[in-house]
Amino acid sequence: MKTRVEQGALVAVGALFVVAAWIRLHALQASPYPTGIDGYWYLIQVRSLIEEGRLHYPSAPLVPWLMAAASLVLGPVLAVKTIAALGSAALVVPSYVVARRVSGERWAALLGAALAATSAQSFFLCTEFVKQAVGLSLAVGCAAAVAAALDRPGKARIALAGALFLLCALTHKTAVGLALILAAPPVVARLWHHRMRPAALAGLAAVVTVALAVVWAARHALAPLGHLFRGSADLTFAALDSSGRVPLVLGHEVALAAGLAVAALGLALSRRPADGPRLPALAIGFVFFAVFQALPWLDVADDQGLGYRLRLCACVCLAPCSAIVATHLLCWTRPAVRSALLALAVCLVLALRPWHSEEGVIRAHPAMVEATTRLAGVLAPDAIVVVPERHTAFMAAWYARVATRLRPPPVVDASRTFRLLPGAAVRPALWAALDELRRHPVPGVAPSLDLHSLHPNGLVLLTEPTFVYLVARLPEPERSWYNAWVVH
Repeated sequence: MKTRVEQGALVAVGALFVVAAWIRLHALQASPYPTGIDGYWYLIQVRSLIEEGRLHYPSAPLVPWLMAAASLVLGPVLAVKTIAALGSAALVVPSYVVARRVSGERWAALLGAALAATSAQSFFLCTEFVKQAVGLSLAVGCAAAVAAALDRPGKARIALAGALFLLCALTHKTAVGLALILAAPPVVARLWHHRMRPAALAGLAAVVTVALAVVWAARHALAPLGHLFRGSADLTFAALDSSGRVPLVLGHEVALAAGLAVAALGLALSRRPADGPRLPALAIGFVFFAVFQALPWLDVADDQGLGYRLRLCACVCLAPCSAIVATHLLCWTRPAVRSALLALAVCLVLALRPWHSEEGVIRAHPAMVEATTRLAGVLAPDAIVVVPERHTAFMAAWYARVATRLRPPPVVDASRTFRLLPGAAVRPALWAALDELRRHPVPGVAPSLDLHSLHPNGLVLLTEPTFVYLVARLPEPERSWYNAWVVH
């Protein structure tokens, strides 16, 4: 039977989850459209599952399945946002469980849960990378379940750990890798403790092999491992630092997680061996990952790169590392004083840390939404629309039900291929060439279809022959740029 104190802690964790989910859903509902570059990608997946029973784009299926099921009651847009809010806020629960295990203190674990509930990274993930947000919650839950199964083996606990790992595999590649990193140390430590060292080493080798296999499988979706590092160090510890953009820092949680991990490791090593294990085995994976993801040589210039995705996982380390640090720093105080100080720290976190952040959030502009809806019925069913920007490509595919591509097909069929250019992709020379073509039409050259209501060049649809005609007359730098077809 749980004591009243334990029940109260669980109620507090549940309240943190509910409040975090409600705040995130409220923020997502501020716009009637999906948020993030990939927001419409999820809508397309949901529609395809409902209408055709399959995913439109190859993908890990769990999150689209959940969204499709929710859409039967809520409608597609609200379903996408609801799963995003609930799935990302769910990180609070396993964060508390892990922090409780590694620290032994309820209030220290609540401090970690409060940091997870108010995490700027976790909030950003629910607006941009929903699969990864859900995957992080499952990965931390898997690590907690593995630790519980090791402490008190039983069929139900082992089944739960296995089920959570399977769900990680059905959710996102980073979830699989992270679950392995976080769950491996307690497994290896238990085997080593029971003098099964060959099995421990074999298990560790298996984890490394599977992790490398995951990276290899992800080489087309994410930057290859060889591009994970760069030569120069960057001490801003940004999650993303692309050229020409403001660095994405998201509450400086990359540096915060690493600082807490280093402090936890230092405090643990300062303990005497007679006082017990210096660092719980379950904490080792979190500490290691927190330090690794903050290496200043990590390449975070590519918004499709592995370094960016790794740094967006830093929030999973906040709870266990902060709980360890808080417990060690206050170990000299009496239990009542320690609980009071930790309760004060929890209140300060909840009061002073923002529960949501607009940093990096991409919202669809109503005029661009209106422009893409005008594509509906304009093109033949077999038309191919090439768009150099993912957000616009997904919007066009959703509203107009057209086949969109980010790059031209290997063999271009000029009779059914079109180029859709948002204003950001129309460079000065092409801008002038389009204006000139409107003023002075050329016989045999199809005019542009100007879809944007605020400016003719806000969203322009060109037939392939017209695009080729215009690009051939551009100055060399711009002509090369369009021939290369740079995708954003």
